[in-house]
This record gives sequence, structure tokens and C-alpha cells, in this order.
Amino acid sequence: QSEWYVPQDIKLLRETTEEQCLPILEAIGIRVVHNDLKKHYNLLRKVEVSELNPFDIAEALVDAKMDRTIHFDDAPKWIQDTKNHDILAKTIKTLMQRHQKDSSYGRMQEQIVACAIARARDGSFTPLHSLRQADATDIKAFAPLNVQNMLLAEETPPDICDLVRKVDADWAIRLLESLPKDTLPRLWSEQPKAIIDILVWFSNHIVVTERNIADRVKRLPIYPTDASLHLFYELIIILYKIGILSNIFILF
Repeated sequence: QSEWYVPQDIKLLRETTEEQCLPILEAIGIRVVHNDLKKHYNLLRKVEVSELNPFDIAEALVDAKMDRTIHFDDAPKWIQDTKNHDILAKTIKTLMQRHQKDSSYGRMQEQIVACAIARARDGSFTPLHSLRQADATDIKAFAPLNVQNMLLAEETPPDICDLVRKVDADWAIRLLESLPKDTLPRLWSEQPKAIIDILVWFSNHIVVTERNIADRVKRLPIYPTDASLHLFYELIIILYKIGILSNIFILF
């Protein structure tokens, strides 16, 4: 059913390929100019009917309360549909590319990645800025820390993946720093290989020139003796006292 709106409350679609997103746009409260009026594009622009842009989608998603983590079953039905998810991803990518040279592009990206338009590995829809892309080595190292809610689901549309940062050393350090104090000691006690996997991961992801990152890693309590975990500097003191410092293989 057609409805009438003032120019400021309705949007134009530039390309016909964007029309497949119409049901999704309507579901999140964005009204689009009727097809019968699109032939009057120039006139509509003169009366200040604006083209759809990433700000519009981000604002509508926030109004729909999709700027927070949402359990899959509680998410809107339209985004639970894989086809709709793919269409939204393609539409956002098209709009972002169109505005790539705009001075406001950075703000557009910030607002889009604040929206829960991708699923984490635990199934929940989560804001993109809270997620990370993970490869097999990342998962091997950090899965024992129950980070499924922080990692991007494998089936995520590629156009959404482009907006999500990859797991890196800074993210890993922040993760370990945020854990309750008993988490890593318990992991060392129950799954000692998991701590070794974390150490190996850091050894493969730190560049020698990144002294700030290396220093932060040294301050993490992830360096084991038989009984417990220590900071790097504590471990050096222990090894020195028992006379085997010369035999240690120092990763950092």
C-alpha cells in the first residue's frame, strides 16, 4: 500500500540492484520512493529527497535496537533469514563504496560497525566492532578461553567480513588482561597445552620492532613453571635463582 511522506522522510535508491533490499529497508523503518516516481529523479533531488546512504541504515538499525548483542532467537525475523543477511551485506558494501571518498566516510564506517549485523560463533548477532575474524591458529590458541561470543561466525557474508578486524596481538593482550585472575592458573592446571598454544601464538604474531606490544606481552601472567604461571620478568628471576637462565629460549 502506497503512503505519502514529506521529502525529508523518504529515500531514493540510485541503482535498480538496490531494490532487492526494499523489504529489509521497510522492516527497519526506512521509507523508499515508489518506483512510479523514480523517473522524476532530478525533480525529487531538487525538492531535497536524498539518496539512501550508510548513515540512514545505521540510524534505522539503532532505532530498531540492533546496536547491542542479540540472541539469535530474539533477533528480528528478517535478519535470521540467510538470504536477507546477504542482501543487506551487499547493499551496505555498495553504499560504503559509493561514499568512500566522502569526508564523512570514517564516521559512516564507525556507525555501521556499531550495529549488530553479523553473528558471533555462539550464534548471537553482535556489533561488528566487538567481533574479530579468526583463522585456525587463532581459534586453537584462544578457544579454551570461551571467546565464541567475540569471534565472527564462519558463515558470515564476505561483504560483512570486510568491515570486521582480524585477531591481532593487541586484541589478544586485551583479552588476557580482562580475564579473572584465576582463569589462566586454572587453565594451566587443567589444560597446560592451552597455555603453550597461547605462547606459541604470540611468538608467531609479534614483530621484533613492535616493542610496545612485546613489553605488554611480557607483563602477562602466561609464563609457566611446573607449579604456576608468572610474568616474564618473574620467570627470569626464578630461572636465574635456580641456575638455568643460560638454557632458556626467550621468545620475546
